[in-house]
Order: sequence, then C-alpha cells, then structure tokens
Amino acid sequence: MTHTHKRRFRPSRCWIALVLLAAIGGCSQNKYAPSADPDIGDPLEGQAKLAAVMGDTVGGAAFLTGGRQLAVRGYGLVVGLGRNGSKECPEPLRDDMLQEIRKRLETGGVYSMQQVRLTAVKLLSSEDTAVVEVTGLVPPGACRGARFDVQVRAVAGSDTRSLEGGRLYTCSLHIFRVDSQGGITHGKAVATADGPIFQNIVVSAGGATTQPDERTGLVLGGGRNLVVRPMELMLPSSSHRLARQIMNRINEHFGDGEKIADAMSPNRIVIKAPPRWRNKEDRFYEMVMHLPLTRDEGYLVQKARALVKLLEQPDPVAEDIALTLEAMGQMAVSVVQDYYTHRHRTVRYFAARVGLRLRDSAAVDVIAREAKQQNSPFRTAAVAELGSSDVAAARIPLRELLDDPDTDVRILAYEGLARHNDETIKRYWCKQSGFVVDVVPSSARPI
Repeated sequence: MTHTHKRRFRPSRCWIALVLLAAIGGCSQNKYAPSADPDIGDPLEGQAKLAAVMGDTVGGAAFLTGGRQLAVRGYGLVVGLGRNGSKECPEPLRDDMLQEIRKRLETGGVYSMQQVRLTAVKLLSSEDTAVVEVTGLVPPGACRGARFDVQVRAVAGSDTRSLEGGRLYTCSLHIFRVDSQGGITHGKAVATADGPIFQNIVVSAGGATTQPDERTGLVLGGGRNLVVRPMELMLPSSSHRLARQIMNRINEHFGDGEKIADAMSPNRIVIKAPPRWRNKEDRFYEMVMHLPLTRDEGYLVQKARALVKLLEQPDPVAEDIALTLEAMGQMAVSVVQDYYTHRHRTVRYFAARVGLRLRDSAAVDVIAREAKQQNSPFRTAAVAELGSSDVAAARIPLRELLDDPDTDVRILAYEGLARHNDETIKRYWCKQSGFVVDVVPSSARPI
C-alpha cells in the first residue's frame, strides 16, 4: 500500500497551486460558425446585425464543417504501482501488449533483442505494473502534436488494486468502431499517450474527501495527435472564382509561405491549422471565419471604423465585431485606439481587447481596469485576456491580482503568470509524480 504523508503549514505570504494541463475539448457541432448574440430578442434583427459584420468575410461566404471529436482507444502499461498492480493480463491482450512493449524498447536502441524479450515479459509479469485501457477524444481540426487528455482504466479480468502514483508508458491509440454485435474493430494508430496518472480527490466544504475509483485515472494532456485533422469550408453554391479567392486570402494571411487552404472543388475548400496554432486551433478557425475577403487597406480602414461604430448600438454582436477587427491585423490598431477612452464600457473593452490581442501595449491599462473592478461584467474575461497576452506589460496587473479577494481571479492571474514563466513564481518539480508545485507571492489568504 502506498502511503502519502501530509504536513500542515501556513506560509505568511504565499499560496500554492498545482500546475495541471487543461483538458482540450470540442463538440459535435460547428463551434466555429459565427452566431447571433443570444441576448438579442428578435432573431431577424440579430441576423441583420450579424450580416452587417460578417457579410464580406470568409464566414459570410462559407460555413465550416468537420468539427467532430475523434474517439481513439488503445492499451498501455502503467508502471510505478508498488504492489498495487497485477501480474495478470487477459490472454487475448497479452501477445499484443508484449509486441507493443518490445516495439517501444527496440525504439530506445539500448537493448539486444534477447534483452528486449526478457524485459517485456518481466514488465508485464510484475505487481509494479498494470495493463490499462486508454481512451481519449482528439479535438476537431487538431494540428500534428496537439495535446488532449486521456482516461486510463485497469483492464477487466486483472486484480489491479490501484493506479495511484503510476505512470503510463508510451502507447499507441487507434481509431475504433463498435459493430452491431458490440465488437470493437481497431483502425490505424493516429495518436500516442503517456504520462503520470492523475486521480482527482474532491474535498467538500466540511473537509470530507470523496475517493475516486482507484482503478481509473486521467493523464492530463497525455495524448498527442499524430496526424493533421483538416476542416472544410463549404460554399452554399458552386463558384470557382469565390473558392479561389477564399483559398488565396487564407494562404496569404495565415500561410507564411505554406499552403494551408486548398480549393478542392467550386464549393469545397480543405483547410488545416498551421503548426504555430497548435493547441489553440479553435482561435485559428475563429480568425479564419472572421477574415475579410479583401486585403485593400483603404477599404479595411473604412470597414474598421464602421465596425467600432456598431459597438455603440444597443445589443451589438460584440464578439463577432471584435473578432473581425482582430482578423484585419495591425491596420485595425490605429482605429480601435481612438476608442480606449470611450464613454461606454462595452466599446472600451472590446476595442482594447482587439488592441491587446494585436500586441498594442496601450490597451493593457484599459483591460487591467476591467480586471480589477469587481462589478465589471467583463472582469473574468479581462483577467484571462491579460494572462494570454504576449505584451510584457500585462504581467504587472496580473501580479497585483494575486492579492484579489476573489479566489477565481487569483487563480486566473496565476495561470497567466505561469504561462509567461514569470520570475515571481518559484517552481518545484515533483519528479516521481511528474507534476509541478508553484509557490506564488501574495499578501492575501493562502489557498
């Protein structure tokens, strides 16, 4: 049995958090298609407002398809279980597991073939190890190398007691299909998985803990996609000219010399997210859908001014307006800067958000004010924007927010600073578990 010793302490100026890789999700719907603001009561009015914003963008001419998660499955070996593992492996799996282990050992290039065979059998027959089923969902539109969470579960028929403290050896994940009789057929390997097992222990307000099923666990960010998952832009009616225009516009704006969009027919364009957008593919497709179809600077300046004016109207489709301005690129900064001090909070915030995402340091103060005001409807979003910004000055208000009375705000501020490897954070590696403990300076109550 593995025992964990805990010591109580109360540091006077710090709080501690575990760094966990966030789950990468998706949905079966087209999450990238622009939609009307849900607060708009009249659907026709909402569609008219949306058309005024999106009419001359990619999203106004085409819709995005292929936004489904890809279910993957495989079997792997968890090690480091002490005596909580199992020597048993169901017979149909044993040969496959031995082959998988040998393949991984051979890839390392440090064993002779005889040693590989002996080591594979020894690993599989140890109480320190357990054979597990590994499942996950690859996000839609994922780049090669994109990360996702996987679930591990001790296989039925084994006497594994617990996966606590274990680590999943690298294993292959396959596309699979369930037939009408309930049988499972595996396709080609499209991903791999490895990493430390995380088991969530929920602590209630009264101090009681809810233990999870000890034979299951998560590997946070442990899945790695091996194949590019393209999406498709579909035109409502066939047009060679429009399909080529959209393809060329996307390639010149996002391609960096690489062809990432390809018009396969008059109404179908295949598109893949570039590697620099890995693990933020959803943002890439948002930008694609809001990209103006023209690159004429004079027109775009006029359009940008008209879009900011639309923010002043009652119930604007603010998200789509801001994303369209952002997709215009640097030329939009000179337009939105004039609205950083606008009398209306919505106009100020979204204009500054566009500026911040386009690396305008002058926008930091505007977003920071919203992040610090407890009654701001944009507060949480503003803290997250500061945390994801590449403007160095955004770290200053994040450090101040570590002292905020709102725990959620403090955690968001910490996550933003951790993303930038801010020098105020002291990082300690827990090598056995593979997790990290960050000690963060704060004068507020320890978490």
